[in-house]
Amino acid sequence: MSGFISSAINNAVTPYFTTETFESPKGAAESKSESNKVALVSFLTLLVVLFLLLFVGKFLWNDVLIVLMPFIKPVKSVWQILGLALLISLMSPGC
Repeated sequence: MSGFISSAINNAVTPYFTTETFESPKGAAESKSESNKVALVSFLTLLVVLFLLLFVGKFLWNDVLIVLMPFIKPVKSVWQILGLALLISLMSPGC
């Protein structure tokens, strides 16, 4: 899924990404431009995936997990989902 999001963001960002090549040789400017584009696409992909994790995670927790396991309390904010995701990633760093 992350690859799909990354390619969609890459396609959206590419037409608006311009470079100025008058200060340096063409190859150097293009490689710098490409690395900047990759960094921007990576950052935007991270934001989209984090947004999906937080809001879809809250929905799934409150509307699905509570119905299946009534002893679990509902989540009040997306920050609790973020904390849970951080805790899980710290406990299992290979995943």
